[in-house]
Order: sequence, then structure tokens, then C-alpha cells
Amino acid sequence: LPSYQPSINAHASYTFGFILIGTPATPANLAIKAIIYE
Repeated sequence: LPSYQPSINAHASYTFGFILIGTPATPANLAIKAIIYE
């Protein structure tokens, strides 16, 4: 997997987008990119 991994839950009543950012020197961190309520 690339260090930049997008993921979107398209089956929920809302769209929850988040990205996992990781480098060889540090563990991956969860970063909130977008939370969109439809």
C-alpha cells in the first residue's frame, strides 16, 4: 500500500473520508480529510 491511502465508505448514510499517512520513520497516523453529510 502507498503511504497515501484514501478510503471512503460509500454504503453509509453519510460520506466519511479519511487518509492514512505514514512514513518509514513513523507509524501511520489517522487524519480526518472530510466528513460530508448528505
